Amino acid sequence: MPLQARWWASRSAFERAAALPRSDVPGPRPDATRIGLYTVEWVTHEDDAVIFGVRNDGFSLGGFAELPHEPVPTLAGPENFERPWHLFHLGGRWYAWTAPIS
Repeated sequence: MPLQARWWASRSAFERAAALPRSDVPGPRPDATRIGLYTVEWVTHEDDAVIFGVRNDGFSLGGFAELPHEPVPTLAGPENFERPWHLFHLGGRWYAWTAPIS
């Protein structure tokens, strides 16, 4: 299914997850978590941003990010998260992102 169609089918689930208190948002976990149509392997916060890492092809990291302010390319992410990362605006405060694995 194309990215935008899957995203629109999953957006409300991601919005609910992003609105949870930080202690309740699913973090890195060996069993992963389903949010909408995606398998989310980790979630991280940086200031007001919430970044979701989704399972993908193994050659890059990718996922979704709720960025309440202008996108800031200095978000940390997990240990093997590299820059540059590429953002694709999905609407409102939501972006799809990809980054190479180090």
